[in-house]
Amino acid sequence: MIEEKGCASEALDVVLGKGLPVRVGAAGLSMGPDFSAVDALDLQPLEQGDAPRLGDVLLWRQPQGWIAHRAIWKRGGFWLMKGDGNRHCDGWVPEGELRARVTAVHGSGSSQIPRRIQPLLRAWITLIFA
Repeated sequence: MIEEKGCASEALDVVLGKGLPVRVGAAGLSMGPDFSAVDALDLQPLEQGDAPRLGDVLLWRQPQGWIAHRAIWKRGGFWLMKGDGNRHCDGWVPEGELRARVTAVHGSGSSQIPRRIQPLLRAWITLIFA
């Protein structure tokens, strides 16, 4: 999840709606071990024609708040999303609800681009053996 304090959720909605990149704090352990709750995430809004790709870490809003999890499968206009550290998938998210792509993770003195291959392998193993 994304750290939300006060009216930060609405502010994030406005910033992404204007197509501006933003850095936010991560919260929770669902993307571990690659991301932690003390990391900062750089978000780049998805714009018209900027289609998500398999393995991207994408942001969308659920009733409990903003979620940034990995896209592990696409069917029609829906993406199956899963936190790297979660055993189960989040479910199918309509592509139109995906708001931004995580382009970098900052924490523990390093900056990295979210990896795609290893977490996708873990996701597939989870789907097969769950």
